[in-house]
Amino acid sequence: MSSLYYINQRIENVEVQLLSTYDKMYERSEQLGRMREAKEKFLEVRTDLILERSRCREPEFTPSTFYGSQATKINQLRENDVEESYFDITNEQMLEVLSQMDDTIERLSEEIRELNNQIVSLKNDRDLLFKQRESELFS
Repeated sequence: MSSLYYINQRIENVEVQLLSTYDKMYERSEQLGRMREAKEKFLEVRTDLILERSRCREPEFTPSTFYGSQATKINQLRENDVEESYFDITNEQMLEVLSQMDDTIERLSEEIRELNNQIVSLKNDRDLLFKQRESELFS
């Protein structure tokens, strides 16, 4: 009879672990979905920024439309500083963020696979315990 009590305790522990693992897997799945959605939106923003890069040079200033020689300085500032910074943001910085997002997506996917494996293992353990309990009851 004490072995039956022990088996029932083990079944209860496994079921608690199963519930906890299901909760973790659900949470990670939600995080993964949000991260994928965020990446998609981020890619859209990056594409928009790349397409709008030419606006860094607008409007074109000429000596007759903008305080003479100041027009040349402003145009050079745009080409040398603003457009260069724009390029840095859309290529280097945003690509780094995309890489970090991909790393997070891969990490979450791996956690979900591991949790799924744990669930399978716990279910197998529970099935064995059910069989042990049945054996104890009918022996």
